Amino acid sequence: MERKGDGEDATKSWPARKRILAGSGAFLVAVAAFGGANVLAPLAQRYVPEIGKRLDPVLGVRPVTAQTLWPVSGTCGQGAVAMPAGGRALDALTFTFQENPLVTAVRSGAASYEKGSLIISLRAREGTVAYLDGLQFRTLRVDRKARLDWILARHSGCGGGGSYFLRYDLDRDRRVVVAPDGRELPDSSPKAPRILGSPITSEKPLNISIEVKACHALYAWMVDVRYSVDGTRGNFTAGSPDRPLVSVGGVRHARTYEMAPAAAGPGRVVTRSDRAPSHACGEKDDR
Repeated sequence: MERKGDGEDATKSWPARKRILAGSGAFLVAVAAFGGANVLAPLAQRYVPEIGKRLDPVLGVRPVTAQTLWPVSGTCGQGAVAMPAGGRALDALTFTFQENPLVTAVRSGAASYEKGSLIISLRAREGTVAYLDGLQFRTLRVDRKARLDWILARHSGCGGGGSYFLRYDLDRDRRVVVAPDGRELPDSSPKAPRILGSPITSEKPLNISIEVKACHALYAWMVDVRYSVDGTRGNFTAGSPDRPLVSVGGVRHARTYEMAPAAAGPGRVVTRSDRAPSHACGEKDDR
């Protein structure tokens, strides 16, 4: 009995079989990668740390994870933000109690106004000790003729204190230490918070707090954070060329608003402020 037809059907079905095999192969590779990164690596890291450390780079697992907060620390932080000209209108933003209103504005395109707080939290994987090697600020763009549509300030809330803290001055491209009385000291001062060389573990993450100041222009910038584990260097960035962090100051003409608690009952209200934007952060321009 002639089986020519069966042979032709089998030949025609081979491309389909190849597609099935290829799809199955890709699926198995994905499962293997997922299992390696999410099952094998954690088990090895916990029970055989030396093997876990060697698996990390193979599986693309970072030994240190990072989280950032900008431009305020937490839901109750205070400060001010500003929307560059052409951005979203203030009344188009939706504020909730789950997020600081200044963070909401920045997520919608606003910049920190004059001073903002950058919090970087670094945590190492279990069984790993990392060390902070460096922090490098990079200015990506400067606009000395920037215009603003509005400024939103929040004067009530938490924050502040009587300790020394780090400040990065974008206008002067330098890092300083600020004393409790407001004096600026060189970052080499014995009073400066010592963060370089600090150990980073899973039990004791490293929290870095830096005030970023801009008084004479609009700056788009980022921070490169470098660390090392057993002599192997790694890094991550806060901000990027595609999605930079933005700060602005020294713009005189802009509508100013304040976020304040409601006069009666719970809630917050945005009201027009009679405070005019300061020039050069209200300081003498002695650059």
